[in-house]
Amino acid sequence: MCCSDAAAVNPRHGFVRRDLRTDTTAANNGAQNFVALTGSTRKPQTASFIPNCCSHHFILFACTQARYLKFCQDYNAQSCCIPGHDLENQVQFENLIEALGPGCKNPMMYPEVRFFYCLGCDPDQPSYTVGNTINICQSFLNKMWRDPSFDDCGVMYSNPCPTNWVDADFDPYQCGDTLLLPKVPGSMIDNNVTLFINTFKPPGLEDFDFVPVDDVTLDANGNRIDDRECWIARTYSSSAGSARPTGSASLYVTLALVALALALQLLLG
Repeated sequence: MCCSDAAAVNPRHGFVRRDLRTDTTAANNGAQNFVALTGSTRKPQTASFIPNCCSHHFILFACTQARYLKFCQDYNAQSCCIPGHDLENQVQFENLIEALGPGCKNPMMYPEVRFFYCLGCDPDQPSYTVGNTINICQSFLNKMWRDPSFDDCGVMYSNPCPTNWVDADFDPYQCGDTLLLPKVPGSMIDNNVTLFINTFKPPGLEDFDFVPVDDVTLDANGNRIDDRECWIARTYSSSAGSARPTGSASLYVTLALVALALALQLLLG
């Protein structure tokens, strides 16, 4: 059983509040996706977190081996996404670049944004979640913001729908879009990567705020000054999705490999 807490859901979408601590039916089916418990495909407004249980897209999800994720392939072994979520992540990313023009549109552009859009599939997501905020490693944000495509191509911003359509529950980009250069000072994003990730949130995590955590600055002993755990794309992390509050283990691995190479060279010489 991965998920054993309750989620407060949106009554407008027909959700039923279900306390998984006392619901034996839910407990017996904990490894299955919890959309089946509600009969709805809409996201909750808030959720509670415990280890190995993710909250994204629609409701609390147990983490299991995915059937096959094409867009968020890093999470095929264990994921909080089903293929439908994976497709939604891909569609929203494609909307982000859809109208950038033939000189810019490339399905492989903005790799860090692609990874960020898969955050909801990460089975370790609750480790970086505090209340309604999710901690994102500054090193990942720095890598994202160095991408020259933000200057050369920009992104497509989803126009808000008219206020009288508030109950229509439209998906992003269904009310049109606008070309946005996020790194231009004075623009809506004003060259602020934190504002960017809170404007272009991962699908299913729209109700969360994303805060940067300094995983770059180290003390005299090589340990991080900010000891909060934070999310980083699995591709960039040997710890499979997180930056831990310790010194750089990769440095020690590199030094060990160099020492081994020198020792082999002496033996063979």
